[in-house]
Amino acid sequence: INAEYMGARDAAQPFGKLDLSKEEDRRQFEAETNRFIKIYPGTLVREGESFDFKTFYAGWAVFNKKDTSRFDPALIESFQQKLAQANSQSAQLKALEGEKAKGENFVGTILPRFIRERLNRPRAFFN
Repeated sequence: INAEYMGARDAAQPFGKLDLSKEEDRRQFEAETNRFIKIYPGTLVREGESFDFKTFYAGWAVFNKKDTSRFDPALIESFQQKLAQANSQSAQLKALEGEKAKGENFVGTILPRFIRERLNRPRAFFN
């Protein structure tokens, strides 16, 4: 494994393999996130704002089917609804995958008149 590959891998996963269910890994995640925001302002949140870790952890817990008892029930409910809606849309798209396209497409099937005229006129052997 060369150094370039290792650097690219680290860039793709800047936080490594953190387990956000562990308090120590959460603290490291928060520190790295705040460092990233300081280095690249405006990328994760608007400049001058701070990252909302409570909302993030609530969404993470819902998505990963972890314990959500310590979060605001209304927030958990909204995440569950969004997740259910996304799953429903995904199921609908999968159901449509095998269907044949409906309608017709004539784009590119009719040549412009000036080209048709050139093709239909008599031509000499080499032009």
